[in-house]
Amino acid sequence: MMKNRSVVLLTVIMVVGFLFTLNVDVVETSDYSHNLFLSQIILETGRVPPLEPPVAFYLLAGLIRFFGEYWGLRFALGVSASLIALPAYLIASRLSDSEEAGLLLAAVAVMNPFSYYLVRYCILKNLVGNLFLLSGMALLHQYSEDSSHRNRMYLAVVSVVLIFTHVISFYTYLAYLAAYMVHRIINKQSLRVVLPVLALSPFLLAVPLLAVHDFNLFMGVLPLTFNYPRFVEACGAPHQHQQQPP
Repeated sequence: MMKNRSVVLLTVIMVVGFLFTLNVDVVETSDYSHNLFLSQIILETGRVPPLEPPVAFYLLAGLIRFFGEYWGLRFALGVSASLIALPAYLIASRLSDSEEAGLLLAAVAVMNPFSYYLVRYCILKNLVGNLFLLSGMALLHQYSEDSSHRNRMYLAVVSVVLIFTHVISFYTYLAYLAAYMVHRIINKQSLRVVLPVLALSPFLLAVPLLAVHDFNLFMGVLPLTFNYPRFVEACGAPHQHQQQPP
């Protein structure tokens, strides 16, 4: 259990981080317009276009319904950038057995320049993906120590939500899981944590797309993975680069 002092300090870190993000000057980039466009489609039709991981946009659509486009987007960016302090704290405090180390990493996670870059340029999907990525890593360590059904459910839910949020964050999560498994094998420890993630193995079929195509082609991992003809077409299509005249 966290000490009351740590709870207060972690809350302060998240609140201060949230307030800071509200003062960041947002640039109206293509991501800015894309986020609002997809959220408007969700509000009008109830669904997101194909090949778009929908979680971040559904969250944004809900905030826009209550606060309007400008403040809804600002709140979505601020909440995503500040809540990352919680899983960062859990990972550092669990690995180091030190609440002070957890608070330090939480502050670094919230105040790092990269997060403000994502906020400034409205790259919401990456922010939400980072949040669920660290949450999955924290739950992975928690489940390895306490393999209760509740922790297994939490780990499975976050893993699946991450797939529907940001595919690159999901692949990073798989890489972390692989490194974690190797570590446990080397130290002759139980691999019971592998079982809840075996159900995710079909998504590894989408990995070849990372090597042979542009990132935008595999942003919809689920449609490509479970629509085999489309997957074969995507993997077998030749590269189409524009030829420069001699």
